Amino acid sequence: MSTTSPGRVARPFRPRLEHSRFLTERHFGAFDGVRAIAAAMVVLFHFGGAATAPINGWLGVHLFFVLSGFLITTLLLREEARRARVSLVEFWIRRLFRIVPAYAVVLAIALVFVARLGPADYSSLPYYLSFSVEWAPPGPGLGAYYGHAWTIGIEQKFYLIWPVMAFVAVPVAFRRPAWRLGVITGLGFATIWFPGVLVHYLVIGFGCAIAVLMNSRRGFAVVRPLTTPVGGAAALSALIVVQIVARSAADSLGSEVPVVLAYGACAALAIPGFVVPSGFVTAVLSAAPLRWIGARSYSLYLIQTVAAVTVGQVIRPAHIGWGGALVALAASLLAADLIYRYVEQPMIRVGKRLVGRHRERSERDRGLTSEPGGGAVSEIG
Repeated sequence: MSTTSPGRVARPFRPRLEHSRFLTERHFGAFDGVRAIAAAMVVLFHFGGAATAPINGWLGVHLFFVLSGFLITTLLLREEARRARVSLVEFWIRRLFRIVPAYAVVLAIALVFVARLGPADYSSLPYYLSFSVEWAPPGPGLGAYYGHAWTIGIEQKFYLIWPVMAFVAVPVAFRRPAWRLGVITGLGFATIWFPGVLVHYLVIGFGCAIAVLMNSRRGFAVVRPLTTPVGGAAALSALIVVQIVARSAADSLGSEVPVVLAYGACAALAIPGFVVPSGFVTAVLSAAPLRWIGARSYSLYLIQTVAAVTVGQVIRPAHIGWGGALVALAASLLAADLIYRYVEQPMIRVGKRLVGRHRERSERDRGLTSEPGGGAVSEIG
């Protein structure tokens, strides 16, 4: 007997996200929205001074780290499932053409700013060229315009090692979720002894861990409650709470490390809720304006300081509020759109062509037929 009242149509029951459905999703639109929010938080925090300090935008880079770890590990796992192997050459070609061109263009612009506006100190340039900005000695010069590029170096070095350790260095029989989670656990123990820079690598590892779990049927069953409306809302609420209390918590603890770890863990636990195809949060994060900004978030992050300086926003918190921060964000978005259109996208296409040629050559040498690239998901820089 139907329990639906006359004249009303029963709504179809929407189950939690199934593992098989997750494995076929090619693009997670909500991630563009998360990237947009993360990038906007960083820019507003950098240029709003005391007025925007409460948003704790310094944590935004860790949202990027977690999403990056999840997306890139998902790409590698799906490639392994399709081809029974992972090509490090193809992976590194994709990373090279995804990351380096825009990075190099903004570095060149920053060098022009150093030459024209000063201080004309180029001693830190080798650190920028080698993606080791986090080790650059403090001082004037490039750091005034491009110091935030340390995060790009963290990611680049992580992805030199992670695919080797998790997909290549051990025999096929050991390439199981337990091994890959063990690699991340080992990184966690290393972070206990060296909590400085390693904490950022571990945050990327949190995203990798969620990808490993969700790709495995058994692991997916563990995180599946987080794909429900209640579970997803709880994880997102925890992330927001840490975002709000981050500064006061770090001051109380005397260190930002526990806060960064808690934030990274909450961001990783929120991911299953972001990949559900339907739902209110997914719909909001997939809105066209957010997706537009999210697609340009890498260039937006890179160009933020030189764009802000171009429109006269000097980094002096006492003289900048929400108005100045929003102007800096708008200028950064305009500049980011140009880099996205004329540098990022063309060079990504070049990388894809080179990967295609390498794959055809590799498959031909092995006497196989190249497969179309199914199951790919969007990638973060």
